[in-house]
Amino acid sequence: MTMTPLDFSVITGLRVGGDLMPYDATTGRSAEFQRLLLGYVLRAEKEDAQYAQLLDLWKEPPKRRVEEEQMTRCFLLYMLGASLFPNRRNRVHLSFLSALRNVGEIARFDWGRIALGLWTYEVLGTYPPKTTCPDDAILPRALRLSKEYRGVKKGKAI
Repeated sequence: MTMTPLDFSVITGLRVGGDLMPYDATTGRSAEFQRLLLGYVLRAEKEDAQYAQLLDLWKEPPKRRVEEEQMTRCFLLYMLGASLFPNRRNRVHLSFLSALRNVGEIARFDWGRIALGLWTYEVLGTYPPKTTCPDDAILPRALRLSKEYRGVKKGKAI
C-alpha cells in the first residue's frame, strides 16, 4: 500500500504546500554534522544510509531538549526514506538533513511537492531534464533512473 501525501501529513504533521525545502548535497558527508543533528554518526555509503538503522539509534527516552530534537530528526529522516522517498535499497539520502536542521522550521517546508515530483519521475515514467552536473548525489534523484543512465550503468552505449 502506498502512503499518500495526506497520510504522511497526518502521521508526521508535515505539510503539502509551503516554502521550498533547503537542499545541500554536502550535508550528509560530515560526521560532525550527523552527530550534532542526530546524536550519532550513521553507517553511510556515499551520502545515503539504511533508514532502518535510524530506528535503532535511540533506545532510551530523551532526557534533554537537544535529545528530543535529535530523536525527532531521526524519526523524520526514517519517514522520509521509508515513505516519501523510498527506493529498492532501503536507504535515505542524508542531504535531507539540511531541511531538518531547525526542528521548529521543518513543518513550514513543502514536502509534498518534492515527493510528488519524484513520484512523477519514477512511477509515471517521465524523465527529468538533462543536466551537466557530474555528481550523482544531486537531486533530482530520478536522473539516475533515466533510460540513458540505465544504459551507462549496464555498460551499454547510449
